[in-house]
Amino acid sequence: MLPPRLAIGTWGSSGNFAGLWPAIDAALTALDIRPQWFQSQARPQPALVPGNARRTCYLDAWSMSAERCSELLTRGSIDSCVAIVAGSFAPAGQRCGGDLLVLARTLGLPRLLVVDLQEVFTAVLPADLEPTGIILSSQSCSVDSALLNRAIQYVERTLRIPVAGHYAPGKITWSANFQNQLLAAREGSEVCCRRATFLKCRERRRWPLRIAIAYDEAFSGYFPETLASLQACGATFLDFSPLRNDCLPKDADIVYLGDGPLGDWLPRIAANHCFLHRLCAFASRGGKIVAEGRGAVCLCREARPLSGGSIPLVGILPAIADETERTDFLPLQLSLEENSWLARQGTPFQGYAPAHWRITGDETDAGFVQPGRILTRGNVLALPFAQHWASRPDLIRSFFRARGRRMPDGAAV
Repeated sequence: MLPPRLAIGTWGSSGNFAGLWPAIDAALTALDIRPQWFQSQARPQPALVPGNARRTCYLDAWSMSAERCSELLTRGSIDSCVAIVAGSFAPAGQRCGGDLLVLARTLGLPRLLVVDLQEVFTAVLPADLEPTGIILSSQSCSVDSALLNRAIQYVERTLRIPVAGHYAPGKITWSANFQNQLLAAREGSEVCCRRATFLKCRERRRWPLRIAIAYDEAFSGYFPETLASLQACGATFLDFSPLRNDCLPKDADIVYLGDGPLGDWLPRIAANHCFLHRLCAFASRGGKIVAEGRGAVCLCREARPLSGGSIPLVGILPAIADETERTDFLPLQLSLEENSWLARQGTPFQGYAPAHWRITGDETDAGFVQPGRILTRGNVLALPFAQHWASRPDLIRSFFRARGRRMPDGAAV
């Protein structure tokens, strides 16, 4: 019987798999199976299934320990019949950062491979992949029943791998055998879900903590597990918009600036002088600020977009941000170079740094460019990537240990 947890990954380069995940979600929902989706790399990226009521969660075999991955998978899928870890299976020489195959092995997940029909007859699968089944895709090519049947026979008789289904534009059709396995997994998982509910009821110690979190069109790259972990420990989020609000929430212990596509919004943020003034005053009084990824650009002295010119910003960090033409994410592993309220010198951090901006400081080697560094100034920390805090209980605890005495934000600044 198919376990209620599995890894599904694409294979090959010619296939167009843009609508694959919504099609799988719809096909499972039609069987009364509501999956919990997990991304196989912990970096900000579009939701696998847009509009799905269940938020996509994140796992990562590179930046998280095996024990933490297992715990996050268990907690995140308590209320679901099936948990799906999605991504792509890369050849051995092209694996970078969190790898789906390593993650599937770590968690003991069966593996479904999505292969385009144009490549199935010539595909050379690595011996270590060991797929449980293959989904044939005709998204990028027209297909007739004769070609599909020939591909099914080739996969099952020559490769000796069961065909789990066929993916056509906007629709996936399960094989009869695989559909029966899904239904059996659904029945079995209902018992597992009931047994696992104790995790949600376990008592937690709660500490008061007020986090002012930037959330609008420019700042949206937060991990749902991070917010849930902080809230479960007693944190209260005070959301604000650097685009619209002219001040910070009152009595905030920490200001949290997340990653997001803020490039197009920088002129509006720079024009919000009242907000930038209060953010600078908060930092000057010793207030604690954490900025991640592109959110750190707001703390620089100026930003220089590709369109030309210079955008003056708050200058909490003595640094300049230059926009680049790159849109990829670089896996980075860094260590904190000095003691801070968040962690001690030498504490490791891991994440995927957006290469959209290059931040360099006024001082020699003060910026984070590959191989990068974490910028600190007083109680202000700027990480070049979005940190998956939920996978680091030691850092979550630091948030609460550092809450200290709140500053009198009620006074005019």
